[in-house]
Amino acid sequence: MVTKYYLIEKPPSIQYAMDTDTTWLNGFCEISPVQISPAYGTQKIVNRSNRYEIVYYNYHQWAQLPGVSFTLLLEDYFTQTPVFKGVSTRYWRLSPVYKLRTTIYKLEIVEQENHLLAHISLEIILSANTEDKTLISHRADKLLKLEKKDLNEYANSIGVLFYQELNAFTEKIMKYALDNK
Repeated sequence: MVTKYYLIEKPPSIQYAMDTDTTWLNGFCEISPVQISPAYGTQKIVNRSNRYEIVYYNYHQWAQLPGVSFTLLLEDYFTQTPVFKGVSTRYWRLSPVYKLRTTIYKLEIVEQENHLLAHISLEIILSANTEDKTLISHRADKLLKLEKKDLNEYANSIGVLFYQELNAFTEKIMKYALDNK
């Protein structure tokens, strides 16, 4: 058997929540490394066919750790959207005004009624960096039915679900910015 490796990437066609050049929050944002529950944070892809049981695929794995992939996706997303003055995973010369923390609770393939579904459960928190006060939080627990039993489609579906939730989170940021002008 040959081991196949999959990437969590930006979906081929993505629509961002905002298409304006206006910066919504006047400040830089530090993106913390994405935290993933230990059962899902390895290179092994998780399959859940029973409620309390998970199985790791032997010959299908993530090409890089999911936490690294999601952190890079966050940085790319917020570089492409004008939410902040700038984003980075680390700042050396200035103190960012905001901090973005993301936790992935579940990242798995779910088998239901002879179908496969992509499943992601996550939380994204934007806080004021100086006082570590939560400004906006967003939780999601999403399933997406796969058209065919294909792990390549699963990897793409995870990217789609993640970007959908980033858009939902960005809409919360825009509402927050409008309410706090």
